[in-house]
Amino acid sequence: MPPPLTNLLRGMPRVPTPLKVYGESVLGGKQGELTNADFTPDELAAVRQLTVAAGAPNPRKGAKHRILPATPGAVTYDTYRKQSADVPAQQWSSTLPNSVQADVGPLGLISPQGRVANTLGQFNYEMDPNGVLHVRDRYNFNPHYGKLDTASKVAANIGSFPFSQMHWLGERLVPEGSGRKVHLQYPPLSPP
Repeated sequence: MPPPLTNLLRGMPRVPTPLKVYGESVLGGKQGELTNADFTPDELAAVRQLTVAAGAPNPRKGAKHRILPATPGAVTYDTYRKQSADVPAQQWSSTLPNSVQADVGPLGLISPQGRVANTLGQFNYEMDPNGVLHVRDRYNFNPHYGKLDTASKVAANIGSFPFSQMHWLGERLVPEGSGRKVHLQYPPLSPP
């Protein structure tokens, strides 16, 4: 028997973070910096998990799995596709799985990793001399949709409605290089 709907929705914010930030930033024109307060505890744990996954190569091998490269200092779209982050699930959150596997688009609203993927996409991070992790980015839209040929645009419109239309509007109103600054901070895991 499938779990009740309330179990599936537990831990999700009432308005998913990607939709909230999109509404404030793209539709509302808000300019203030995005900080830890704009994300749920599970989303913040997912960001930390992604920074660990970015620095580790994908351990899966074989014909069915690509070996994804390590990208220390940056979470890329490849990081979101890693099969396993080799991160103990209980280290930062009791609800995060020991893998990244973030979906972009409507299905990404379900998991913390997906909500991060839909809100931040690719981002940079660094550790300061005191051991504080800093995640820095800009909330903006890369020109993905504008680079697609006509057939791909039609497929995107059908396959991810309304996300492709939202991205298209975001590309025009908050293009790459503009938008709100993002600065998340994490205390050291252990004393520096």
